[in-house]
Amino acid sequence: MQKVQVSFLRSLFEGDGSINHTKDSLSIFYHSKSLKLLKQLQVILLNFGVVSRIRNDKDCFRLQISGFQNVKKFVEEIGFFDEKKNEQIKEYLLSKKGEALSKT
Repeated sequence: MQKVQVSFLRSLFEGDGSINHTKDSLSIFYHSKSLKLLKQLQVILLNFGVVSRIRNDKDCFRLQISGFQNVKKFVEEIGFFDEKKNEQIKEYLLSKKGEALSKT
């Protein structure tokens, strides 16, 4: 069942997902007009240990995955089909690894 969920999530995020990367942070987003879909996605992501939040964004809703551990879990457990996106996230995580460890 988890393989099906991974494929489903990977496909959704590949199609309507995005990455926002700044100097200090990286977030993964999924945009939809359906609040119900995003709430269901939140539950599935929690099955993988990924915590997310939903925000109202003008004419749609967005699910946001942020924070070192959540982004790390997402890329390890789910990821994108596009290896460039996966590498961008992994590079960010490597650059922040020392900072994240020092905060725990």
